[in-house]
Amino acid sequence: MEESPNRIVLPMYNHSNNTWICFDCDKTFETSSMFKDHIEEKHMEGEKLHCDKCDFSTFYLNSLKLHINSEHIRFECSLCTSSFKQKSRLKNHIDSKHNGVRYACDQCPSFFTEKHNLKRHVDLIHNGVRYTCDQCPSSFTDKRRLKTHIDYIHNGIIFKCDQCPSLFMDKGNMKSHKVRFHHKRDMEKNDISISDKRRRLEESE
Repeated sequence: MEESPNRIVLPMYNHSNNTWICFDCDKTFETSSMFKDHIEEKHMEGEKLHCDKCDFSTFYLNSLKLHINSEHIRFECSLCTSSFKQKSRLKNHIDSKHNGVRYACDQCPSFFTEKHNLKRHVDLIHNGVRYTCDQCPSSFTDKRRLKTHIDYIHNGIIFKCDQCPSLFMDKGNMKSHKVRFHHKRDMEKNDISISDKRRRLEESE
Protein backbone atom coordinates (compact mmCIF):
# COMPACT_ATOMS: atom_id res chain seq x y z
CA MET A 1 0.00 0.00 0.00
CA GLU A 2 1.50 3.33 -1.08
CA GLU A 3 1.09 6.50 0.90
CA SER A 4 -0.39 9.39 -1.05
CA PRO A 5 1.19 12.81 -0.38
CA ASN A 6 -2.17 14.37 0.40
CA ARG A 7 -2.57 12.02 3.35
CA ILE A 8 0.25 13.63 5.33
CA VAL A 9 -0.41 16.97 7.02
CA LEU A 10 1.94 17.55 9.94
CA PRO A 11 1.07 19.86 12.82
CA MET A 12 3.41 22.07 14.81
CA TYR A 13 3.16 21.84 18.60
CA ASN A 14 3.41 25.15 20.44
CA HIS A 15 4.93 24.38 23.85
CA SER A 16 4.34 27.88 25.19
CA ASN A 17 0.55 27.53 25.23
CA ASN A 18 0.07 23.78 24.66
CA THR A 19 -1.67 24.05 21.29
CA TRP A 20 -1.43 22.37 17.88
CA ILE A 21 -1.02 24.57 14.80
CA CYS A 22 -2.13 23.63 11.28
CA PHE A 23 0.54 24.53 8.73
CA ASP A 24 -2.05 24.84 5.96
CA CYS A 25 -4.25 27.53 7.50
CA ASP A 26 -2.54 28.55 10.78
CA LYS A 27 -5.54 27.58 12.92
CA THR A 28 -4.76 26.37 16.45
CA PHE A 29 -6.25 23.45 18.38
CA GLU A 30 -6.21 22.40 22.01
CA THR A 31 -5.59 18.69 21.38
CA SER A 32 -4.09 16.47 18.70
CA SER A 33 -7.52 14.82 18.25
CA MET A 34 -9.12 18.18 17.47
CA PHE A 35 -6.29 18.83 14.98
CA LYS A 36 -6.96 15.48 13.27
CA ASP A 37 -10.68 16.26 13.03
CA HIS A 38 -9.86 19.58 11.39
CA ILE A 39 -7.46 18.03 8.87
CA GLU A 40 -9.91 15.30 7.87
CA GLU A 41 -12.74 17.81 7.44
CA LYS A 42 -10.88 20.69 5.75
CA HIS A 43 -7.69 19.47 4.09
CA MET A 44 -7.94 15.76 3.29
CA GLU A 45 -8.64 14.52 -0.22
CA GLY A 46 -9.27 11.04 -1.53
CA GLU A 47 -10.69 8.01 0.24
CA LYS A 48 -9.88 6.68 3.67
CA LEU A 49 -7.60 3.69 4.19
CA HIS A 50 -9.50 0.63 5.42
CA CYS A 51 -8.40 -2.28 7.58
CA ASP A 52 -9.04 -5.58 5.77
CA LYS A 53 -9.81 -7.36 9.06
CA CYS A 54 -12.44 -5.04 10.59
CA ASP A 55 -14.36 -1.81 9.92
CA PHE A 56 -11.59 0.52 11.09
CA SER A 57 -10.67 3.33 8.66
CA THR A 58 -8.37 6.34 8.71
CA PHE A 59 -6.70 8.88 6.45
CA TYR A 60 -3.32 8.12 8.04
CA LEU A 61 -1.18 5.19 6.90
CA ASN A 62 0.76 5.19 10.19
CA SER A 63 -2.52 5.02 12.13
CA LEU A 64 -3.64 2.04 10.04
CA LYS A 65 -0.33 0.25 10.69
CA LEU A 66 -0.57 1.02 14.40
CA HIS A 67 -4.15 -0.28 14.48
CA ILE A 68 -3.19 -3.55 12.74
CA ASN A 69 -0.20 -4.09 15.02
CA SER A 70 -2.17 -3.39 18.19
CA GLU A 71 -5.50 -5.04 17.34
CA HIS A 72 -4.78 -7.91 14.96
CA ILE A 73 -1.24 -9.11 15.71
CA ARG A 74 -0.79 -11.28 18.80
CA PHE A 75 2.26 -12.92 20.35
CA GLU A 76 1.27 -16.36 21.60
CA CYS A 77 2.84 -18.21 24.51
CA SER A 78 4.17 -21.64 23.50
CA LEU A 79 3.61 -22.98 27.03
CA CYS A 80 -0.05 -22.04 27.53
CA THR A 81 -2.99 -20.42 25.74
CA SER A 82 -2.11 -16.81 26.69
CA SER A 83 -1.43 -14.23 23.99
CA PHE A 84 -0.30 -10.62 24.07
CA LYS A 85 -0.26 -7.51 21.90
CA GLN A 86 3.37 -6.75 22.72
CA LYS A 87 6.39 -9.05 22.57
CA SER A 88 7.72 -7.56 25.80
CA ARG A 89 4.49 -8.54 27.59
CA LEU A 90 4.90 -12.11 26.35
CA LYS A 91 8.46 -12.20 27.72
CA ASN A 92 7.28 -10.88 31.10
CA HIS A 93 4.53 -13.51 31.14
CA ILE A 94 6.94 -16.39 30.42
CA ASP A 95 9.46 -15.12 32.97
CA SER A 96 6.92 -14.69 35.77
CA LYS A 97 4.38 -17.47 35.10
CA HIS A 98 6.53 -20.25 33.68
CA ASN A 99 10.10 -19.52 34.82
CA GLY A 100 9.25 -18.16 38.27
CA VAL A 101 11.33 -14.99 37.87
CA ARG A 102 10.91 -12.56 40.79
CA TYR A 103 12.41 -9.13 41.45
CA ALA A 104 13.04 -8.67 45.16
CA CYS A 105 13.19 -5.36 46.98
CA ASP A 106 16.51 -4.92 48.81
CA GLN A 107 14.89 -2.76 51.49
CA CYS A 108 11.92 -4.92 52.54
CA PRO A 109 10.47 -8.44 51.98
CA SER A 110 8.38 -7.37 48.96
CA PHE A 111 8.97 -8.94 45.55
CA PHE A 112 7.48 -8.41 42.10
CA THR A 113 7.05 -10.21 38.81
CA GLU A 114 8.07 -7.20 36.71
CA LYS A 115 10.96 -4.74 37.05
CA HIS A 116 8.86 -1.63 36.56
CA ASN A 117 6.61 -2.63 39.47
CA LEU A 118 9.68 -3.02 41.69
CA LYS A 119 10.92 0.43 40.64
CA ARG A 120 7.53 1.98 41.34
CA HIS A 121 7.47 0.32 44.78
CA VAL A 122 10.96 1.60 45.68
CA ASP A 123 10.21 5.10 44.41
CA LEU A 124 6.89 5.35 46.25
CA ILE A 125 7.44 3.41 49.48
CA HIS A 126 11.14 3.88 50.19
CA ASN A 127 12.14 7.05 48.35
CA GLY A 128 8.90 9.00 48.64
CA VAL A 129 9.00 10.09 45.00
CA ARG A 130 6.07 12.33 44.01
CA TYR A 131 5.26 14.10 40.75
CA THR A 132 3.94 17.58 41.50
CA CYS A 133 1.65 19.61 39.26
CA ASP A 134 3.21 22.95 38.26
CA GLN A 135 -0.22 24.60 38.18
CA CYS A 136 -1.62 23.58 41.58
CA PRO A 137 -0.50 21.82 44.81
CA SER A 138 -1.62 18.34 43.66
CA SER A 139 0.99 15.56 43.51
CA PHE A 140 0.91 11.99 42.23
CA THR A 141 2.81 8.71 42.51
CA ASP A 142 3.40 8.32 38.77
CA LYS A 143 3.76 10.52 35.67
CA ARG A 144 0.72 9.09 33.90
CA ARG A 145 -1.63 10.16 36.69
CA LEU A 146 -0.05 13.62 36.71
CA LYS A 147 -0.62 13.93 32.95
CA THR A 148 -4.25 12.81 33.31
CA HIS A 149 -4.74 15.40 36.05
CA ILE A 150 -3.27 18.23 33.94
CA ASP A 151 -5.22 17.21 30.83
CA TYR A 152 -8.55 17.06 32.68
CA ILE A 153 -8.33 19.67 35.43
CA HIS A 154 -6.23 22.35 33.77
CA ASN A 155 -6.71 21.76 30.01
CA GLY A 156 -10.32 20.53 30.11
CA ILE A 157 -9.62 17.43 28.01
CA ILE A 158 -12.17 14.64 28.32
CA PHE A 159 -12.89 11.46 26.34
CA LYS A 160 -16.47 10.74 25.27
CA CYS A 161 -17.83 7.28 24.50
CA ASP A 162 -19.47 7.21 21.07
CA GLN A 163 -21.95 4.54 22.23
CA CYS A 164 -23.42 6.31 25.27
CA PRO A 165 -23.19 9.64 27.19
CA SER A 166 -20.32 8.45 29.42
CA LEU A 167 -17.30 10.76 29.80
CA PHE A 168 -13.82 9.82 31.00
CA MET A 169 -10.68 11.56 32.20
CA ASP A 170 -8.46 8.84 30.76
CA LYS A 171 -8.51 7.28 27.27
CA GLY A 172 -7.63 3.85 28.69
CA ASN A 173 -10.68 3.93 30.96
CA MET A 174 -12.87 4.81 27.99
CA LYS A 175 -11.49 1.83 26.04
CA SER A 176 -12.11 -0.52 28.98
CA HIS A 177 -15.65 0.84 29.32
CA LYS A 178 -16.42 0.19 25.63
CA VAL A 179 -15.05 -3.36 25.75
CA ARG A 180 -16.93 -4.14 28.97
CA PHE A 181 -20.28 -2.48 28.31
CA HIS A 182 -20.53 -2.24 24.53
CA HIS A 183 -18.60 -5.41 23.61
CA LYS A 184 -16.47 -3.80 20.95
CA ARG A 185 -12.82 -2.92 20.52
CA ASP A 186 -12.01 0.77 20.48
CA MET A 187 -11.44 2.19 16.99
CA GLU A 188 -9.52 5.37 16.26
CA LYS A 189 -12.39 6.85 14.30
CA ASN A 190 -14.62 6.55 17.40
CA ASP A 191 -12.10 8.05 19.84
CA ILE A 192 -13.48 11.45 20.74
CA SER A 193 -11.33 13.84 22.74
CA ILE A 194 -12.91 17.21 23.42
CA SER A 195 -12.11 20.13 25.68
CA ASP A 196 -14.57 21.25 28.32
CA LYS A 197 -15.12 24.45 26.33
CA ARG A 198 -15.92 22.52 23.15
CA ARG A 199 -18.22 20.14 25.04
CA ARG A 200 -20.26 23.03 26.43
CA LEU A 201 -20.52 24.51 22.92
CA GLU A 202 -21.72 21.21 21.44
CA GLU A 203 -24.28 20.67 24.21
CA SER A 204 -25.72 24.14 23.67
CA GLU A 205 -26.32 23.56 19.95
